Amino acid sequence: MSPRAALLALAVLVCGCKREAKPAPAAAVPIALFVDDRQVATSASLSATARPLVEVVPGLPDPASWLAVIAIDADGKATTVLAPAKDHAGTPPALTAADGQVRFGLAKGGQLENVVGRVAKVIIKTKDDRGAIAAELAAQGHGGHGGGDSAGNRHDGEGERPAPTADLVIAIKSATGESTFTGDKLVPLPTITAPTGDTQTPGWSLLDIMAAAGLGDAKAVSLLDSEGAGLRLEGADFDRAATILYVKMNRGGQLRFRRYSKRGEAWEMTGELRGLAKISVVD
Repeated sequence: MSPRAALLALAVLVCGCKREAKPAPAAAVPIALFVDDRQVATSASLSATARPLVEVVPGLPDPASWLAVIAIDADGKATTVLAPAKDHAGTPPALTAADGQVRFGLAKGGQLENVVGRVAKVIIKTKDDRGAIAAELAAQGHGGHGGGDSAGNRHDGEGERPAPTADLVIAIKSATGESTFTGDKLVPLPTITAPTGDTQTPGWSLLDIMAAAGLGDAKAVSLLDSEGAGLRLEGADFDRAATILYVKMNRGGQLRFRRYSKRGEAWEMTGELRGLAKISVVD
């Protein structure tokens, strides 16, 4: 065989080997998966090929009952997909993994669209904050969209929601030391409502709370809930025209926090904590 023929044969062999290369097998990676408040998995077997959530965790509720799927990354930023079965038919919420990192998105042709990286937690919402399921919301004419208070109406009568008292405490940490901000100091603050979903339940702007707690000049803060979940806020998060930092009290007397960011003409929830236990100024 001539040298030229030998090189050609080698090139064909190498190309053939590349075509026959198999993708890396699926491996277990840590990921917290929840259905509402119930944890259903602490890890998942994932690969570079998109795997729908219904395959990741056998026995999940029918996707038609999912009000929303919320993916929370390692920094605490939340990305919400509303009514996936209705609004994203044919592209189900899915996960992939590469280099030990989990990614979330919508599956199409084995790949992910609208990718969220470094995902630490995924929540499938089948109930709103008062416990109503998708079928009940649809029967009320709300269409089953959204998560949390997303039915669009106020869920609790004003008398049912407790007034904040001094027993409610938020820990404060800044360069000047540590202190507390008590619930009775919320009462005189101006109230706001969420820009989407439940737009009737009154709450407070975190910026007003920070100002009342002596943190009005902070450039960056870290929020923590009672379970240690955190969310960092900085820069555009403090622009009232672009971001709404909404704090409300639920019927159990606990504070809930949600960050809403403006996307064009619409508002989107981009962060959530199921409690607000501590505000720390970040240097």
